[in-house]
Amino acid sequence: MGFIYRIARRSKGDSSVCPIAPEWEFTVPFNRNEDWTHGPCFGSRGTFFADVTGDGKADIILVNEDTVTVRRSTGADFGPSPKANEDWTHGPYLGRHGIFFADVTGDGKADAIVVNTETVTVRRAV
Repeated sequence: MGFIYRIARRSKGDSSVCPIAPEWEFTVPFNRNEDWTHGPCFGSRGTFFADVTGDGKADIILVNEDTVTVRRSTGADFGPSPKANEDWTHGPYLGRHGIFFADVTGDGKADAIVVNTETVTVRRAV
């Protein structure tokens, strides 16, 4: 079982980290469920969330055998229907040991990264 920690500041200005007992209950301030895909939305090889457009909102990334598609976040949903799917690789893009999404170039857009036995390959988000 993990602990939740809090930082306590004393009057002298120094700080200490104190574990909070795991039996304490906390409420998480989430609102009600909202349908953001308006139907089924998943990739046969994986479903990921990362900001691939650089607008500060996590997009949904669907990895399938034949392609990687993206549905852009509007801030209120991931597009009106599957017609919102955009083909970003125009063909398969899979790694033997996995596919990942992270901003490796520092431009604010998550890039596609595949891990194979012999190398790691990156496709930059444009």
